[in-house]
Amino acid sequence: HERFFTDTCAYADIILPATSSAESDDIFNSYGHYTIATSYQAIPPVGESKSNWQVISELAQRMGLDDPFFAMTERELIEHMVRNSSKLSQDEQDAILRGDLVEVALPDNYKMDFKTPSGKIEILNPRESIPLITYTEPYGDDEPFWLIIGNDIRILDSSFCELEFDDSELMKLRMHPDDAALYNINNSDAVEIYNNRGAVRIKVYLDDTVQRGTLVTLGVWWQSQSSDAKVGINAVTASRPTDEAWGSTFYDVQVNIRKV
Repeated sequence: HERFFTDTCAYADIILPATSSAESDDIFNSYGHYTIATSYQAIPPVGESKSNWQVISELAQRMGLDDPFFAMTERELIEHMVRNSSKLSQDEQDAILRGDLVEVALPDNYKMDFKTPSGKIEILNPRESIPLITYTEPYGDDEPFWLIIGNDIRILDSSFCELEFDDSELMKLRMHPDDAALYNINNSDAVEIYNNRGAVRIKVYLDDTVQRGTLVTLGVWWQSQSSDAKVGINAVTASRPTDEAWGSTFYDVQVNIRKV
């Protein structure tokens, strides 16, 4: 269920066209703030596009689920949830349904009530296996270059790659000229960066603003936009989670380089 034909679509047997946020009604909040808001449809759905809720409702009906809940439209569902909330005053309900931002009801002192013995953010935490954050040696890789996968300002990670770009070569590698000379690499040469997880072919561009011992590439591009016909940049990144929070370790990557 996608707005554009993404890399994921290439693996799907059935693709359903999705609406954009301008084509459907929705209510939402964010993990980045404490407000709730509605967003109402600005234009009709394009072609046969359907919203998430429409797809869920129609699947439910085809499966014989006859709960009236599935017969509601998005706007009816939004109004039902807002009007039946015990946490919102009448004025807040009216404001949300008008499309205004409303701060959600929170317990007293919620924003500053940290669940620590001191009630504060604790930089030093003797209860953790590593009480104070310190330098951690690189994990596993033993290659001569750090690989920095930075953000390309035209996209957000791998989102918005469906846009049209003037640049015919989107995935590039930047390298300090002095490092390149050691490997007999010239500007615009095709190279392969590799480690024990995989390898990626990419064209290199010399840049004296890049720190020595470091290689830089920007963006996580779709396979159709990759410099390598078979893989993208994540062929060399790790799937190992972080020690404590089980987050990603995409930025703890070392690689070697060779001309191809």
